Amino acid sequence: MNTMQLGGSCSMHASAPGAAWRGVGCAPRRALRSAPGQKNLLIRRTRCNADVSEASSQTHSGPQPKEPAEYSPLARRQILAAAAMLAVPLLPTLPAAAGAADSPSNRAGAEAPPPKLTGLSPQQLADRIRDDFVNKQYYVTGNVSSEIFADDCLFTDPTIKVTGWKFYSDAVKTLFDADQSRADLISLDVVDGDVILKWRLEGIIKPWPGHPAIKPYTGATRYVQNSDGLIAKHLETWDTSIADVFISVFFKGFGAPPAPPVTT
Repeated sequence: MNTMQLGGSCSMHASAPGAAWRGVGCAPRRALRSAPGQKNLLIRRTRCNADVSEASSQTHSGPQPKEPAEYSPLARRQILAAAAMLAVPLLPTLPAAAGAADSPSNRAGAEAPPPKLTGLSPQQLADRIRDDFVNKQYYVTGNVSSEIFADDCLFTDPTIKVTGWKFYSDAVKTLFDADQSRADLISLDVVDGDVILKWRLEGIIKPWPGHPAIKPYTGATRYVQNSDGLIAKHLETWDTSIADVFISVFFKGFGAPPAPPVTT
């Protein structure tokens, strides 16, 4: 029986490595003198939730249990899965820390953005989006045509909600290795006055250790125009769960199979 003393008033006990620790409502420990004829015997008696535990450092019979050398495969899997989920809320902070210094507004001598291209019809906007998505690969390069976006455009996906095309651009440039990532167009339509883009995405994540690959997945983006014809909302949805996308980074084969390549 292992005993850990906390602050002189509470002890925690574990019957074996990996057992659940108990430390609520513990009474102060009492150290008893060794009984006559016994050497190096220390008995610690602690009452915790009406349980009485005794330990001996010399008289315990049988082999002493050894601490595990490393976590079991199941434990490692659970820890990494939890780390992946914890990383999701941190994604919006990555460009703020790593990409903000390189943002257009902070570069010395940066060129002013082009004037806004107002008055575009939904179909005209769809044509511009097609060029940005297919030729500029803005989904993995961050090279957006700022002239078709309102400066306060709202960008959302299942993990983030940010305002401003500059922040979005810097975030994408920080997140993806553009040379090893790609976005494929599945379809592009005008529906009820909004532009709807369906896509397939695969990529290499730059900020994470080892530069892991995201399993290819699909989704859709709705572009909503304001009264000037500029994109006021960039609303992204995924065809798979957040857990599937990020846990599969660490555990290949987790969740749904990768989205197949787009055929023309």
